[in-house]
Amino acid sequence: MTDNPSINKGKKKHEVNKEEAIKVNKDLAKLRKTQKKIKGKTKTRRKVTKEEFTPSEKILAIEPILNDRRPKWLIVREKTRLPNKQESKMIIEGEEVDWLEEISFEIVEPNQWQCLKCNAVFIAEKQPIHCPSCDRDSQFERVTGKINTKRWKLPIWKDIPQDEISMILVYDDLKKAIKRCIVFPEEILYDLFTLWIIASYKRESFDTICFLMFLGLVESGKTRGLDLLRELGYQTIHTTGVTFPCMCRYTDKFQAGILIDEIDNKIDKRTEDGRKYLDFLKPSYRKGSVYATADKEDQDETREYSNYGFKAFAGERGGGDYALLSRCIVFKMEQSYPEIPELIYIQNELNDLQNILLNYRYKFNYPEPLPMDFPLKGRDREIFGCLIQTAKHIGIEHQHILDFIHERKQEIIEELQDTDEYLI
Repeated sequence: MTDNPSINKGKKKHEVNKEEAIKVNKDLAKLRKTQKKIKGKTKTRRKVTKEEFTPSEKILAIEPILNDRRPKWLIVREKTRLPNKQESKMIIEGEEVDWLEEISFEIVEPNQWQCLKCNAVFIAEKQPIHCPSCDRDSQFERVTGKINTKRWKLPIWKDIPQDEISMILVYDDLKKAIKRCIVFPEEILYDLFTLWIIASYKRESFDTICFLMFLGLVESGKTRGLDLLRELGYQTIHTTGVTFPCMCRYTDKFQAGILIDEIDNKIDKRTEDGRKYLDFLKPSYRKGSVYATADKEDQDETREYSNYGFKAFAGERGGGDYALLSRCIVFKMEQSYPEIPELIYIQNELNDLQNILLNYRYKFNYPEPLPMDFPLKGRDREIFGCLIQTAKHIGIEHQHILDFIHERKQEIIEELQDTDEYLI
């Protein structure tokens, strides 16, 4: 009997008849059949959805590449295949099914148009008027767009099976190639530079990223650092001669990496353009950051540009803005001459490395976020987190990076002790 007499107050006792008892017993028998004893625990089978047994396909990305030295589109698709009998059983028992997903790659020509009368597809540099297939004037629908070969360096694509790619070996080969092309004052900087390049291929994985700043006098190799990033990084654009509005469109439309030489001239606080650059750059290390301007055509509207992304700078002083420098890993370059005088001498090697990294982008899973209790806090976690995540993802030891971060922090504190920023 219940402890609360008000529950049954005014209710008549229900008598179970024979038919109801038979129905209850049948329902219990059905329930027992849908249960399975697994390692001493009872697990109820779940009803499998139709989608889990239905093949599906979606486009993950459309990349401009070079194939046979000609610009083409690389279409990256994710396909879900039908499970076999054993896999179907595993799905029913509630196991993960991500292994049913397969990545496929297709290379297609740019500038394709389809005739809306005969459905023929052909290539034309400009929107056609006359169909060469049905020999009629018609309306046409664009199938593939044109490719800009000058925006960033297009990778020479070759499909490499995932089991043939060892990211530890790729890391070593990449680091060795970099050491032949540029001279850094500390060994640890080669590790950070290499990890930054690899991390750029997983840019969607990080909530914050770090900037690179190359400081030095003439012939110190600071511009060579940017050149290497353009050769090896993911969709990185050397913005010398690029206007500020154009740079905004690069990050907003393509999420491109930005490389800025002569940064001292670009972020001069005494000029309006310099202040614009700083307002655009400083928050862009955070995912979701935007740069807002007034809409030129509608006074009541604003225009927002996504500005998040990998960025690197070169200059003599770094612009003198502490807030920007605090978001950077600084490379203090000295006058020196590397083994490779011009990158053209190892162009094939750089091309091969770039292609391997593009395969890494689509064939390997994403780096895991750092654990909440990982020993990186505040700005250090924001700046170096993406590099540590990448090191852990590809199996590289990272304790020496943590040691470098600690030493760097102490040096910054000592340098700032007599400055206004430290007093504040």
